[in-house]
Amino acid sequence: MAAAARMASATATKGGCAPRREVRRNARRHPGTHARAAASTSTERDQQEQKSQRDAEQATAMLLDYLRTAKVQAAKYVSVGTDAAQGRGLYAAEDIEEGAVLAVVPFDACLHAPVKGDEQKDGVLANSFWGMRLAAAIVREHLRGEESPYCGYLACLPALPPLPVAPSSPFVDVDVDDDGEELRTPREVDGSGAVPHPMSFSWEDVKEIQYNEGRLNVDEWGYLSAQSFLRATEDDEALRSTFGDGADGPTPFVPRALWDWAVSCVHSRTFGAELLGEGEPMDHYMVPLLDLLNHRGDESTCETDADLVEAATTLASTSPSSWTADALISAVAQHDVATLPRGPPYVAADNVEWIADSGGARFVCVTKREIAAGEQLCVSYGERSNDDFFLYYAFVPPRNPHDDVVLFDHVDACLEWCANVYFKETSVELRDGEQPSPDALADIEARAAAARRAFDAAAIAARGGRDADSGGLEAARVDREPRLKVLAGIRFDARMLSAIACFFSPPDDDGDGKGGGQLADGAVEAAQMRARARCEEVLLSYPTSLADDLERLLRSELAVCLSMDADGSWDATVGVSAAAGVLETIRLLGVSPTPPELDDVRARIVRALAETQADADSNALTGSERLTLEYRVEKKLVLAQSQ
Repeated sequence: MAAAARMASATATKGGCAPRREVRRNARRHPGTHARAAASTSTERDQQEQKSQRDAEQATAMLLDYLRTAKVQAAKYVSVGTDAAQGRGLYAAEDIEEGAVLAVVPFDACLHAPVKGDEQKDGVLANSFWGMRLAAAIVREHLRGEESPYCGYLACLPALPPLPVAPSSPFVDVDVDDDGEELRTPREVDGSGAVPHPMSFSWEDVKEIQYNEGRLNVDEWGYLSAQSFLRATEDDEALRSTFGDGADGPTPFVPRALWDWAVSCVHSRTFGAELLGEGEPMDHYMVPLLDLLNHRGDESTCETDADLVEAATTLASTSPSSWTADALISAVAQHDVATLPRGPPYVAADNVEWIADSGGARFVCVTKREIAAGEQLCVSYGERSNDDFFLYYAFVPPRNPHDDVVLFDHVDACLEWCANVYFKETSVELRDGEQPSPDALADIEARAAAARRAFDAAAIAARGGRDADSGGLEAARVDREPRLKVLAGIRFDARMLSAIACFFSPPDDDGDGKGGGQLADGAVEAAQMRARARCEEVLLSYPTSLADDLERLLRSELAVCLSMDADGSWDATVGVSAAAGVLETIRLLGVSPTPPELDDVRARIVRALAETQADADSNALTGSERLTLEYRVEKKLVLAQSQ
């Protein structure tokens, strides 16, 4: 392979292929490096780095062997590297022009889940969800060991993708001794050589998500994975047909940890290709080399990252133990980073893209623009809500302009809310169990009917004027999304706004006095105000406030900084990313010239400093706690911006 020499000499600091990670240089997103550094002496850190380097070189060599064997082509200017904040990824070894081909991966080099299952190959999971079939294929190849043609690729997959439904224990290599007892050998996947604690979610962890859609997603995926495993391991026949060599072969031993590892790998590293045409079901592939590409998607243009880095650099020149609330507030205010980003306009930050070439039976990766030497090669995983990033990739893109929050589960819930608001606005107060008058009920029914017609008309408009049966892909997407949402940047679902505006419109011209007539001037603006009120309702319904969550996050950021300071590992260079995390969190707390808001922020910072300086360890966050906190903070920010 053309890039072999460059890839083999990569300066990676983690063994194996790291799970996809957010690419921002931000300690708030990636505290683990600093936390580990604070927990060990400089000698131990040197030993960890040396072992990490050896592990990385061994993993890279295994990957290279597989890529050569599988006839994967990579350009000479592509290298594998690792950034402490970003994990493992692909980098430009030299300046690259726009449109350059970076890599070509044959379909045959990939593990594959076709649209339809094959009973002979997939066993009892032949009719299951594609992710479960692909997970079974990974397990099947893993059990074959060195006899598997994918052995080199599987050995480089992360031993524990940190997902919300990851296994309750690290993935282990499992064998059985002569007495039938399990022999379990944990894989070392952390730079320190220690087996990391998994990011498995207990029932308490799931409750801490707070956002109902996120909780349902975790529950649904966990249930699907568990049920598929039970089906595939129900008896010897199921095991042999799904994971073995057929009915006559030996019964394979498949521990739950191995299955959970495979499922996590599938959902954090899979590429979907519409080989049958747009809108048709997709085939799904595990694509070696290209699955090292980290994510960068659409990013808000109003973020002030440069100012944040400048402020953090100044702050990092002083010891964290000497920081005061006024110093932190001043660092934010003086560098113009106090403005809360409000969504669009945004720009596409990815610099490469991949294409599924069905005619050539290959994946092709090309550059979207000129790329400077040393720049990381990043692809968009899709412009989507943080729900997917949280569930499948275990990171949360900050200020994602495509994030959203569900305001109503369906149009009926929206109309019921409108009726309650209408009763309050018209001073119709009902005691418990009391029914509205017949005239009031008739008025509400007329308004609801008109609002539903407006909803349907807006849905047709969203399909491009086509009906549901002939609307194609966009029509299908509109029709299968009954939930009504607000998107980042104060963008409300048009169907919802149309329904609300029509519900509160004046009576029809026929004189019956019932609502649901023609929209008056300002009706849409009034609907937006009511939708904003709904955002406030939802925001206030959470067990903790946005400010409470940000204060908790701030204590965690300060704990990282103080731990580094106490250990002696803090310096002006190393501490910049950690200091940036502190300042970004303070920015999100809403620093502004308004005295009441500033006083509240100062009080929270004073409290966070005092508590963290007293006991940094108790204010640190586990991996699952941080991921959950960041996820719900981003949801609450969408609502806060939309009030």
